[in-house]
Amino acid sequence: MGLSIGTRVGPYVVRESLGAGGMGEVYRAYDTKLNREVALKVLPHAFADEPDRLVRFRREAQVLASLNHPHIAAIYGFEEHPAALVMELVEGSTLADRIATGAIPVSDAMPIAAQISEALEAAHERGIVHRDLKPANVKVRDDGTVKVLDFGLAKALAPDLTTTGVGSRSESPTVTTPAMTEAGVILGTAAYMSPEQAKGKPLDKRTDIWSFGCVVYEMLTGRRAFGGDEVSETLASVLAREPDWTLLPSDLPPTVASYVRRCLHKDPRERIHDIADIRLALNGAFDSGATALPAPGRKPRTWQRAGVVALATACLGAAIGAGVMWALKPSPLVPVTRSRFALPSAQQFTHDSHQLVAISPDGTQMAYVANNRLFLRRLAELDARPVQGTESAPGPNTTTSPVFSPDGRSLAYHDGAFRRISVDGGQALTLCQGAPPHGISWSDDFIVFGQGSGGILRVPANGGPPEQIVKVEHNELASEPQMLPGNHAVLFTLASALMPVVQARWDTARVVAQALDSGKRTTIVEGGSHARYLPTGHIVYAVGGILFAVPFDPQRLVTTGAAVPVVEGVRRSASTIGSGSANYSVSSTGALIFVPGSASGAFGQREIVSVDRSGNSETLPLPQSAYVGVRLSPSGRQLVFDTDDGKEAGVWIYDLSGGSPPRKLTFGGKNRFPIWSADGRRVVFQSDRDGDLGLFWQLADGSGLAERLTSTEKGASHVAESFSPAGDQFSYSEVAPSGVSLWTFSMRDKKAARFGDSKSTAPFNSEFSPDGRWIAFTLRTSSTANIYLAAFPSGAQYQVSTTNGHHPVWLPGDEGLSFRVGANEQVAVRVTTSPSFSAGNPVTVVAGGLPIIELGTNRPYDVTRDGRRFLSVTPASAARSGPMGVQEIEIVLNWFELLGQHMQTK
Repeated sequence: MGLSIGTRVGPYVVRESLGAGGMGEVYRAYDTKLNREVALKVLPHAFADEPDRLVRFRREAQVLASLNHPHIAAIYGFEEHPAALVMELVEGSTLADRIATGAIPVSDAMPIAAQISEALEAAHERGIVHRDLKPANVKVRDDGTVKVLDFGLAKALAPDLTTTGVGSRSESPTVTTPAMTEAGVILGTAAYMSPEQAKGKPLDKRTDIWSFGCVVYEMLTGRRAFGGDEVSETLASVLAREPDWTLLPSDLPPTVASYVRRCLHKDPRERIHDIADIRLALNGAFDSGATALPAPGRKPRTWQRAGVVALATACLGAAIGAGVMWALKPSPLVPVTRSRFALPSAQQFTHDSHQLVAISPDGTQMAYVANNRLFLRRLAELDARPVQGTESAPGPNTTTSPVFSPDGRSLAYHDGAFRRISVDGGQALTLCQGAPPHGISWSDDFIVFGQGSGGILRVPANGGPPEQIVKVEHNELASEPQMLPGNHAVLFTLASALMPVVQARWDTARVVAQALDSGKRTTIVEGGSHARYLPTGHIVYAVGGILFAVPFDPQRLVTTGAAVPVVEGVRRSASTIGSGSANYSVSSTGALIFVPGSASGAFGQREIVSVDRSGNSETLPLPQSAYVGVRLSPSGRQLVFDTDDGKEAGVWIYDLSGGSPPRKLTFGGKNRFPIWSADGRRVVFQSDRDGDLGLFWQLADGSGLAERLTSTEKGASHVAESFSPAGDQFSYSEVAPSGVSLWTFSMRDKKAARFGDSKSTAPFNSEFSPDGRWIAFTLRTSSTANIYLAAFPSGAQYQVSTTNGHHPVWLPGDEGLSFRVGANEQVAVRVTTSPSFSAGNPVTVVAGGLPIIELGTNRPYDVTRDGRRFLSVTPASAARSGPMGVQEIEIVLNWFELLGQHMQTK
């Protein structure tokens, strides 16, 4: 039973509860004898009547009382009724609270680590092993002083933790308090337990050294070294996996990095044996002197003092000398600092087919898109706040693509139109109309934005009619524009609209510069996208999820050196209809922010899920892979899907009974975009096996050879889309340099015929109706996409959607046509065709939207024959796939220093 406010425990009066757990209940109390505040740790009620527990509790208090050390919370006394330890009340946040805001910079983390090591050393000299060292048991006062809590209490409460591991601790019949078996308590401890403790083996001080390594790793990276959703997963990670050592900051002294690795050696014989060795390493005893770190209490070395000043300066936005920043020579006066900002649990990035993040030119603020609005965080503050006035409803006009004004006082963004708003929020100013941008930047008095096939436009920063400054061919896409110094040329990405695979489209694109006066276009980079010119004299651009840098002369528009990879693991746009953006932003002062992702780019790990109408999802028992599209067989018992990682593309068959693994159907060349024949015996797909991108079909059981159905002209491709219910026709899109047209192919006479005269900027995603009398399709222009219905074979055409729609699929019965609206909303419209055509209002059919990976050439989802569930290709969950699902922003201050080091070492 907990103590109520005002209860007296000896001379101590309880003032408030500070927390409770399996090891005790902690209260703030007032010492009426010495007029001071203390902490009372009360023996859990379940143990209060056990004499042996009370004896051990009292004996442990006596042992801990001998630990008179400035970094260990002191024990003042022991009370009998109820049994309570009277302890020093340590104000301040726990280390866990600090880490929750992101990784701690090296210059701040090392003094904390050194003080923890001193506390452990003092305890180990007294024969006391902590056994439960974790960030929650470390307090950091406002003055930087560290206090380690709960020394020896685990031993005092558990039957015999020298021979007891996690399992016996939670299952022991003598430990009956419910808090001891709560998943949160056990999971938090399991993540820091040594392998020998998890196995129930005898323990010594090396178990604390393991826990210390876990704590230091977490401080430096912002992530646990070993994690999992369940205790079993966490323990499996401890026993069998290695931490991701690539996450350690690059400015961590090599000796310290080596010692952290040795702390986490799974074999205790190979682990560092004495914490004193670690303390010496932290104090620089084994370094040459250039990277040595000061012991607590010593005067900081010059580079550390400058590091604190540089961090504060960057956070407050003070200018750093351009000559120092731009010379790009490693300088001990400007240390690089890293941290991570995790979005609050109630926030999720939205509309990531476009840019998600932006940093102000002076590096003091960042903005990001979450929950269909903009949020702003000043880097000198811990929390982000919503920018009032940028809210939007889910759909095609979701708020997206933030960019700061040159003075950092305003933001431009898109939510159906281009708008400008103060960073403090308020009434947004409409600048101009336009489709969602393929990249946006702000240069002096103009905002410049890409419009895909519509080229590059700019609009005055105070609003007005947009002006096209770059035109492109109809089969080209212009993206991510930026005005170069002097505003004489614009830098942008030029991609092929005919490229059917999202990653290939942007990784084979060109970074070009075009002079505004002459219109002359110069290729800067072959194979890359989303380029930005930096004041260091470099262009940074993306290939997959990797950023490269290359020296560049902005006057002559030529590169002056070789490209070098500088950042790995940047999240890319997940949609072929998006901008192909890499989610990063660099300030003119050298601050870099980016959303972590897969090094392979948008085509990271994916899975196929089954989602019901209520939004509940189940993951199919398939291995994670680079899935693209999925179609159910007419019987509903099999799936056909394609995978494409940018290197290999293949078609696979999977039996939904789960009795066998997926079976590869296609061999030879790259094979994509499969659909079933009406009887389910064959699969039609695109293949480049003979040099063009025509269509083939093959028996679904894998027997026999693939038969060619269509051939294409040079530069064109065919995308199979839907079979008629009778099985005598199928529809496909022909993607050609002149545009995209809709065709049907007769299986009787093996001939193709143009269907209608519509031209689209992307494949039609056509779908025969269940009665075979209609074809639904998406018709795209440079700025809109809508669903149309055409009578078959006459071609009479009607519009179904009015506010943007794409990727249609028919639902059973009279539910009509289901399609996508915007990024993730799935709706249905009832369609009446007799005696006249009419379409009802769209109704949401999947609560919360249908999660999918992209909205591109082929439809990445299908519906079951009863219409109750949707099967969808979606990004693998963060717990299973790592950075693809991460909801956080990495912040690197003084990144130009790292850039300079990269360029000098290559």
